[in-house]
Amino acid sequence: MTGERGRMLTYLLVGLIPLMFLVGFISADIISPEGGTGDDLNITLSMVIDFDDGTNITLANISSNSSTVFDFLAYCAAPSIGNYTYSFSYWPSFDSILVEEIAGYESGTGGKYWEYKVNDELPMVGADKYYLEDGDMVEWNFLVPVW
Repeated sequence: MTGERGRMLTYLLVGLIPLMFLVGFISADIISPEGGTGDDLNITLSMVIDFDDGTNITLANISSNSSTVFDFLAYCAAPSIGNYTYSFSYWPSFDSILVEEIAGYESGTGGKYWEYKVNDELPMVGADKYYLEDGDMVEWNFLVPVW
């Protein structure tokens, strides 16, 4: 009886552990670490795009349903809001996007790259993975990285 019980316990554990990991990964995509879900949002956000040459684009108190920093960048590019271009590429190794150009300022030019902050903090995830909350302030800075 003990051998059969041990085998059943082993099968149960071998089946449950992968299931727990799967549920964890699915949950991570649905609920952000910052608490937002990305569904049916109607929040007010602000953004500054600093080109590091004395010019910037400042957008204050924009009502949006954007859930991520990248969504908000794309939303504000509309002619009726910020009227700028942007480009990006997908990096499979990070399962995330990299913003490569905003308003003609292309990453790599003069050793400068686009970096974003939210509420003056530098997140350690791609802009498409950081979920925004009402009142957040997004900053895009074109700068030489310190790494």
